[in-house]
Amino acid sequence: APGFYLIVDTTTTGLGDAKNPAILLVNGDTVIKDKKEKTTVEKKVKDGEEWKDTADFAIGDEIDFKLSSKVIAEPQLSQYNTYKYVFHDTLSSGLTALPDKANTPVDVTVKVGETTVPQYIGEGESRVTQYTVTAPDTENKFTVTLDNLLTLKDADGHSISVAGQTVTVEYKAKLNSNAVIGGTGNPNTVQLEYSNDPNGNGTGKTEEDKVKVFTFQLTGTKVNIVDETDTLKGAEFVLYRTSDNLPNSTPKEYAKISEGKVTEWVSSETDINKDSVGYADYKVTSGENGIFNIAGLDEGTYFLQETVAPKGYVLKTTPFKFEIKAELNDTQQTLTGLTITMDEETTPKPGTPATGIVTGNFANSMTAELPETGGMGTTMLYVIGGVLLVGSAILLITKKRMSNEG
Repeated sequence: APGFYLIVDTTTTGLGDAKNPAILLVNGDTVIKDKKEKTTVEKKVKDGEEWKDTADFAIGDEIDFKLSSKVIAEPQLSQYNTYKYVFHDTLSSGLTALPDKANTPVDVTVKVGETTVPQYIGEGESRVTQYTVTAPDTENKFTVTLDNLLTLKDADGHSISVAGQTVTVEYKAKLNSNAVIGGTGNPNTVQLEYSNDPNGNGTGKTEEDKVKVFTFQLTGTKVNIVDETDTLKGAEFVLYRTSDNLPNSTPKEYAKISEGKVTEWVSSETDINKDSVGYADYKVTSGENGIFNIAGLDEGTYFLQETVAPKGYVLKTTPFKFEIKAELNDTQQTLTGLTITMDEETTPKPGTPATGIVTGNFANSMTAELPETGGMGTTMLYVIGGVLLVGSAILLITKKRMSNEG
C-alpha cells in the first residue's frame, strides 16, 4: 500500500562488493539494482623503469613497491558520509620495509592521481592526521590507513577530489639474507579494506594481489687450467659490480658476504685486497673440491677478483667476469630461464631455475717451482753443473791438441 517504507540492504557482500544505500519509498514501484563496480587493489614491483608483477634483485638492493586502487565514482561515492581505505600489505621474510628519517615505521608516499597527500595538515593543536602507518608485525604485515578519503587535502590545504581517482601508496624495501633463492621466489601481497555500507560503518575487503621478487646463486669451482677435473681449495676472492659493466670503473660496489650469502653492497673508489681493513667481511674462499657459493645475486654482470691464489698456482691479476641472465614470466610469476656467460664466452651455460643456481669454473695456472736450498734439487744442480764443467774442460784440451798437431 502507499506509505513510507525504509528499505535497507542486508546482503552479505563478497570480495570487492558494496551494499546499496537505504531508500525511503513514498509511493509507486522502485527498482533496486546490484552495483556492478567492484573495488579492487593492485600491487606492482619496479623493475628498471617498469612496474611489473615480477622482478629480480640482489640481496642488499632497495626495491620500489606500489599499491593502487581506483575509488568508486559519483554518484555512488556521494552516498557515503565517510569513505575509508586501509591497505594491508604483507612482505615476505626476505624483505625489510624501510623506515623514513623521521622514524615513521615505513616510509610511504600516498597520492590521489598525481597529487601527493601529506600525512599531516596544519601545525600544533590544529594538526590533522590524514593517514597512519603501522610497523610490520611478527608476520611482516603493515597497514596504511586513510580514515576518510572525502576530507583529504593537498599540501596547500585545498580539498582533493577522489571520486573515480586512483589512490596509490609507494614504499621501499630491502632484500635481506632470508630471501629464497630461485624456485618460488619471494611473494608479497596486498589486500584493501574499504567502506562498503553507506548505511553505516561497515567495511569489505578486496581479493589479494601478489608480486614476486627473485634472486640467484653462483656456485663456482676453482680448477687447474690444464685439467679442470683437478679442483683447488684455498683460493680467495672479492666480488664487485660496476654501473657500466667495465672491470676498472669506479666506484665499484663490493659485496659483503657471510656464510655464502651477500649481506650488502658497499661502494668504494679503491680495490679491496687481502690487506684491506675489514677484508674478512668481503672474502670468499674455495673449500674442499674447490667449491664456493655466492647467493643473493641479481641478473647482471659481476667481477670476481682473486686476492689469494691456491698454493702452487699463479695469482690471476685480472678479474674473472661473468654475466647472469634470467627470464621471468610476468603473467604466471615464474622463473622460466636462467643462464651464465663466463668471461668472453659467447655461448651461455644454462642454470637451474628451480634452485636459482648457475655454475662456473674459475681456472688458475701452475707456478714454475724452484728447488729448495739444501734439498735434492740443489744436489742435482751441483751434479749437472760438475758434469758440464768436466765436459767443457775435455773439449777445450782436445781442441788444443788438435791445433798443436796441425
